[in-house]
Amino acid sequence: MKRTAFFFLIIFLFTSLISLPLPFLSKQPEKSLFQYESKYNKIKLTDFSRLSDFGYGLNANVYFGGQINHSSGYGNYHLAAVWRNIDRSFTMSSKFDADLEHNIPATLEFRIEEYRIELDITGDAGPESDMGIITFDKYINKKIFKKPVFVFAEPQMKFIANQDTLIEPTIAIFAGIGIGKIFPSAEYNRVGDFLKILEENDLLIREITYHETNILMSIIKNNWQGYKETDLALKKMEESGLLKEFPSRAIFDSLVNSIRESQPYMETGSDARFGINYNFTTGETVYMGVQSDDDEEKKDEPLRVSFTYRESYQKKPFVITPWLSLFQELKPDIITFANLGTEIIYQFSPRLKPFMKDKFTFYSGEKYTSFSNNLRVGTYYDIVSLLGACLVGEVDVKTDYRPKFSIQFNLGIGMLDL
Repeated sequence: MKRTAFFFLIIFLFTSLISLPLPFLSKQPEKSLFQYESKYNKIKLTDFSRLSDFGYGLNANVYFGGQINHSSGYGNYHLAAVWRNIDRSFTMSSKFDADLEHNIPATLEFRIEEYRIELDITGDAGPESDMGIITFDKYINKKIFKKPVFVFAEPQMKFIANQDTLIEPTIAIFAGIGIGKIFPSAEYNRVGDFLKILEENDLLIREITYHETNILMSIIKNNWQGYKETDLALKKMEESGLLKEFPSRAIFDSLVNSIRESQPYMETGSDARFGINYNFTTGETVYMGVQSDDDEEKKDEPLRVSFTYRESYQKKPFVITPWLSLFQELKPDIITFANLGTEIIYQFSPRLKPFMKDKFTFYSGEKYTSFSNNLRVGTYYDIVSLLGACLVGEVDVKTDYRPKFSIQFNLGIGMLDL
């Protein structure tokens, strides 16, 4: 009971904190939502009733070698994707990771023990931050702390399988009520930076309209075709009577660089959620072709009360994303889970982006308490359009284990920071 009371006290204090005019929780996101307001650009991110964007990252590591009569191949492949769609009073979003690993010998004498293939579909949701999600938010005509209110349902899933075992998918639902709103803001930010450069060089004639902003957002769709998109956007603005004259070469290059420096996908805003998290399955292991003789009763599926909070905003040259999730399991055991972390990306140059990600997790049950902290520090480098490299150092600290350190280097396409 004491642990449960302590959990609800944390929720109360943290929820109260959201309403205070603190720069970290309130003022800063407001600035990021309205930062492009100026004499010629008064369109806010919150003016858009419909927005949609997605991001992805894919990298692979493949090896094949050996002797003529005994060779083997190994590979691991990682795909991460995020998507958010806002349609008037309804929002849908999704985020997941998919990992495929294999070790398949290419020999004439095929032996089953040398064969291995494993598929994981996970994410960063749930009490252990290892669930992929699809989220449905329905906004209602209410506000708390000047933030919109919504009800939500969030199916969560984790799936792991390999050649001789099938681990039953872990499926859960998180449902309840929340406040706040998160926008897919990369296209809006690109247009805002674009217009800011033109305005600073006294090239705009009049205020841009909502419809014209939408057109520019449909043209400046990504951050890897800067020259083509700049040329097309400027020609469209000339046709609309927005430009005094076509920009000089130096200004044109500045516009191209503003696109190349932008994030390929970004979310802006904050939300807090409170509700019930219930597991339909717990992910039991089933050996292929083997039937268990264990007649013991299955353990009750977990029921948890949960609170989550996250925030994402840009304060150039930084993109900052802090988050928090708390879970109090009520049955079959009394267990407390806590996860919190921060991601900071620094735009050093159009191609170079150093970053830091820190994630702290805490578990407390009746018989055991543990914690872990994962710190990743590195940099992303865009080699050419879509193709990038990532160098990262990672430190893992866990209860009762010695700290582990590793250095990794990856090549991939898309967003390697997902």
